[in-house]
Amino acid sequence: MSQLTWGIVFAVLSVTVYASGMVLEKAATRRLPPVHARQGVHMIRVLSRDPLWLTGFALLLLGLGFQVLALTSAPISIVQTVAACGIALFLVLSHFVLGDRLTKIEYLGIATMLVALLLLGLSVDANDELVIRSTSLAAILAVGIPALAVGVSLFLVTDQLKGNSGLASRFRAPLFGLSSGLLYGVAALGVKEVSTIVKRYGLTAGTGHILISPGFYLFVVSTALGFLVFQTALQRTTASVFVPVNNATSSGYFIVAGTLLFHEHLPNGGTHLAFRLGAFASILAGLLILAIGKKDDVVSTDAVLVPEAATGL
Repeated sequence: MSQLTWGIVFAVLSVTVYASGMVLEKAATRRLPPVHARQGVHMIRVLSRDPLWLTGFALLLLGLGFQVLALTSAPISIVQTVAACGIALFLVLSHFVLGDRLTKIEYLGIATMLVALLLLGLSVDANDELVIRSTSLAAILAVGIPALAVGVSLFLVTDQLKGNSGLASRFRAPLFGLSSGLLYGVAALGVKEVSTIVKRYGLTAGTGHILISPGFYLFVVSTALGFLVFQTALQRTTASVFVPVNNATSSGYFIVAGTLLFHEHLPNGGTHLAFRLGAFASILAGLLILAIGKKDDVVSTDAVLVPEAATGL
């Protein structure tokens, strides 16, 4: 198989493993005591004691490893489009494993994402085989730090929305999704930087270079922040609302910022370019459709599941 084909295979493996891990984590958080980003040590203590959550987390790490391999072989515009379609698999698994009923709108969103995969396949051309170059630390920080600041600020504002009806119930999940999506989008830039090192030196020889790479530590910091926000939201909101918004934000940010920062190229041909742009549009449309598929944010709520005394708020 060609390098590009391997990249797509690794991207599909990443999506499959990651979605499975996310479902296991969601199942675990339903039965666990309250956790909150403001009590990170307590959160880690609670989560790390649950075998089901640990299994899901291990699958997420494995999915991340496959994503690194995918990014060494294929452009961001392909890998991340495939990754964004993982939300469709997550919803299907949630339907069968967690008992979350899918609405007609959600089925439409899943179908839209399948169309995006078809368009993505039609968009592939020889230009996608180009070797990807790394970018400067200054460029990554100039793009990443403002996104981190906005993501953290958005979480702090959203966290102040109390109650389970009205504006709080309607906007909590989407705003949490935007916050964690920005944080994970920045983390993806760090993953991409790591993938360029692996591409250049190999996995074994490149370990030392990875450990001294600023991009690696940008990944660590943004992933840690994203983890705290994501787990907080996963327990407090409807996953079928929160996760699509998270995915749309992180995917859109990563595709645009990563493609520019790492000097990647979209297809040259008019037809292939139209298909690639159509895939982007379909992915975003599908994620937005999924985000509005649930009208009610019905979960264990702040008032019941997370009393103020438990979170220190």
